[in-house]
Amino acid sequence: MYIYKIKSDLPMTEYAPTWNISIGNTVWGENEKIDIIRTWLLKNEDRIKETYPVSDIGDTGLGTDSISSRIGMYNLFDYTSEVPELADLLRFMQESYINFVDSDYTNKQDLIIVCWVNILREDQKIREHVHSASNIGYLSANMHLDNYKTSTIYRSPYEPFVPHTFDNVKGGLTIFPSYVPHTTTEHVDSTTPRVSIAYDLRLPFTIPPHQPHQEFMNREIFEKLISER
Repeated sequence: MYIYKIKSDLPMTEYAPTWNISIGNTVWGENEKIDIIRTWLLKNEDRIKETYPVSDIGDTGLGTDSISSRIGMYNLFDYTSEVPELADLLRFMQESYINFVDSDYTNKQDLIIVCWVNILREDQKIREHVHSASNIGYLSANMHLDNYKTSTIYRSPYEPFVPHTFDNVKGGLTIFPSYVPHTTTEHVDSTTPRVSIAYDLRLPFTIPPHQPHQEFMNREIFEKLISER
């Protein structure tokens, strides 16, 4: 796990802003499993859109016809029985979370995961947004299911014109605090949709009862992952 830092200079006055943002980056190398997941998502895109209503969560700018507009209405890992490879992906995400907090010297938390899909086609992009800027915000992440000629751009909330750019590579997973503004460059490929997975990690008591979610981390899950290493 590589930790990229967005860090302010040492403040020279009592009122100068300071920030120290950690962004984790790693890659899942299971290309065959990634291909299976991507193929299933493209095949079932319309099914998911027809099954779930449009949500008022999120601010991607992709419109109500996009699968992104169903954020919070379903959880990707509810489809694990249809796509067993999703169980392997979830394990990778859990291990990546452990590596992230260990590398950043922060505490592990009991967590749930809210997970959804973004699919972009030619000339589309995800506009700048944040996942949560409230006092219950924690960590978010995104993962790309192929090599794309696009990038995801993160920035400090205090520096709108200082971009920190990450290329969108196959299996690339980026973890960041949920309050960090981020956007994408335009997808210019007319033949291959850009498929990515996004998710929020949240403390269990912060999730509305009606919002689909799954357990992500607790002592039992942690001890099982450690014992299987």
